[in-house]
Amino acid sequence: MNRNLIKVGDSFKSNSSQTIATVIKLIDSRKALIKFNSGYEYIVDRRELRKGNIKDRLHPSVFGIGYIGIGNFKSGKSLKHTKEYRIWKGMLARVYDKKSHIKNPTYTEISVCNEWHNFQNFAQWYSDNYIDGYHLDKDILVRNNKEYSPSTCIFVPQWLNNLLTDHASKRGHYSQGVTKNNNKYQANVSLNGVYTALGRFSTEREAHKVYLLTKGEHIKECSQKPDVPKKLIDPLIDYGQTLINKAEEY
Repeated sequence: MNRNLIKVGDSFKSNSSQTIATVIKLIDSRKALIKFNSGYEYIVDRRELRKGNIKDRLHPSVFGIGYIGIGNFKSGKSLKHTKEYRIWKGMLARVYDKKSHIKNPTYTEISVCNEWHNFQNFAQWYSDNYIDGYHLDKDILVRNNKEYSPSTCIFVPQWLNNLLTDHASKRGHYSQGVTKNNNKYQANVSLNGVYTALGRFSTEREAHKVYLLTKGEHIKECSQKPDVPKKLIDPLIDYGQTLINKAEEY
């Protein structure tokens, strides 16, 4: 009797994920249909099955939540990860990698929609929306957004991403755009990538007001730049006006 004979019902462990697959059908003398506990099925060469060279495409192998999924998009080509895979994995890392939370603790409050746990879904959205040189953003379309999803994300030029980044972890306990200098409060803002001092004030409130007014007007002006996606023009104008209104309430 051949000890290496594979039978229906036999189970094998994947070398890559340690998940278990069960043989549910013998296709011919060389191939078998296997099924993982996740429900994923595919036909595999019996020799590869014996070696454990099998992969569950529905197993959450990326930070315990992301999985490759079933489809045509590949995670890598020529021993390199594809760009869409790198962006997808980077997004998951910011949200679900505890090491990343040490540097960016605010991401402990963020999530990725269930649809994008599947790389195939994200890669299709990427294919439909990516603009060369632009960066994934989740905050501009929907202010104070807490979820990466197709309806809340968009690709934006890097300068716009930088313009709207809060940098809360770096500025300390002072209001945005405010630093303290020799018992005075200085208002600062980045205008077209140039760090600009707006003046020194007796109170933090005064400095923050000047910052808000300047920043709000600048954001509204930037909304008209030619490389701003059309669907972002109104949200940028609204956000800029929100900052101005806030300053005027002071």
